[in-house]
Amino acid sequence: MKIGELARLSRLSERSLRHYEDLGILKPERSDGGTRTYGERDVVLAMMIQNMRDLDIPLEVIASIAGVRANHSTGADSSREVADKLNELSDTLMLMARLAIEIQGEVNHVLSAVNECRGCQNKPSRSGCPGCPMNTVSETSPLADMIWRG
Repeated sequence: MKIGELARLSRLSERSLRHYEDLGILKPERSDGGTRTYGERDVVLAMMIQNMRDLDIPLEVIASIAGVRANHSTGADSSREVADKLNELSDTLMLMARLAIEIQGEVNHVLSAVNECRGCQNKPSRSGCPGCPMNTVSETSPLADMIWRG
C-alpha cells in the first residue's frame, strides 16, 4: 500500500509517517521507482507508535529503541542496550498505569457521589444543599473538592 492508505489505517498523517521514517522508526520498502510501499506489519507498527504517542512517550525514546540494533556489532551488546531501554520504558508505563488506576478510583468515588445528586432540586453549593453527598466527599477527595469549589 502507499503512504496515504497507511495514514488512513493508522490515524497518522502522511507528514508524521515521513517524519517517523526520517527518525528510523518506520522503514518502508521502496518500489523500483522509489515510491514508499507498506504492508500489514507497517500498519500494526504505525498504530503502536500512535498508541505510544497517545501516552506521551517521546519520539526520541521510540526512535532510540528502533535504532539500537544498528549501533552494535554483536547481539550481546545490542541485547543489553535494548533490554535497558525496554526496562526503562516498562518502568515508565507501570508508573503511568498505577497513576491511571489511582485517578480512575478517585473518579469513580466522586462519580458515585455525583450520581446521588441526580434529580436534586437544591442549589449545588455547600449552603444550598447542606445534606449533599458532595459536601462529605469533597472533604477527603481532591477531585470532588475541585468540582465543589467551582
